[in-house]
Amino acid sequence: MKYYVPKFKTGIIHLKRGLMNNSKGLSFPVILVIGSIISIVLVTAILLVHFINLNYKPSLKNAERMMQKGRFEEALASINQIESSTSDVILLKAELQFLKALKHRKDERWKTYGNDESDWFKSEEIDSAVVLLKKVIESESGDKLSKACYYLGQIYSEKGWFYEAEKQFQKVLQIDPNHKDAKLALSSLYAKLSRFPEAESLLRNTYLEKPDDPDVSKNMAFLYRYYIDLPESAIVWFNRYLNNAHPRDLDVNHCRKELEELFQRYPEYCPIEPQKWQKQNRKFKARISSLQ
Repeated sequence: MKYYVPKFKTGIIHLKRGLMNNSKGLSFPVILVIGSIISIVLVTAILLVHFINLNYKPSLKNAERMMQKGRFEEALASINQIESSTSDVILLKAELQFLKALKHRKDERWKTYGNDESDWFKSEEIDSAVVLLKKVIESESGDKLSKACYYLGQIYSEKGWFYEAEKQFQKVLQIDPNHKDAKLALSSLYAKLSRFPEAESLLRNTYLEKPDDPDVSKNMAFLYRYYIDLPESAIVWFNRYLNNAHPRDLDVNHCRKELEELFQRYPEYCPIEPQKWQKQNRKFKARISSLQ
């Protein structure tokens, strides 16, 4: 009987020949491709590390970026890792604490807001923000002092401490007479205190300074719609606001609805000014308003 014996020797000979044929090394195109791949991987890794440091490394800039996106918890966690205690860092911490408290109030649907008549807006975040802002007020001047007073005024206003808030907004305007946000906040405060002539005068002067600013027109519309109850003037100012407002402004839909309802109730008050915000043709006959 014959048995089959594998030809190991022949296989070894072929293997040796293959190794001898490759003894000259890899060809240039193969080396070029491999080198390109390695280079791409290294560049990608470097860019990835740079991106992570740029966007997630604890810094004032990254915390501000997170804040703008509404990621207040992450921004606070990031800025708390910064060892520096400059006024800029303290101010941003205070602002984030305030915004976090506002978000929490919104999330809980205002269930606890105003329960205490002596302090409408109680929270640990607010208390922390007040301490930080007072620290800046005691040590700074100029723009930083103005910013700290403005935020403290906002907090006092939310707490229902209107006269304390007024003092802070007045301090801001003493430092910067052109501070638009302080003027709008102060006019809103005057309206809540039923000091309507002061609110109207302040808003009209601000409008003369910034006629194309939608926030000024919006505050004028709110004053006439919800406080003074002058629908003709409210229509004019709602229309001006909507003509200049950014589409992503959170108040656009509300103001549009208010204006359309006013048009239905008072078609005779439709302003002669253009209604750029309307996609459809004008439905109401315009007339010149006597109260503008």
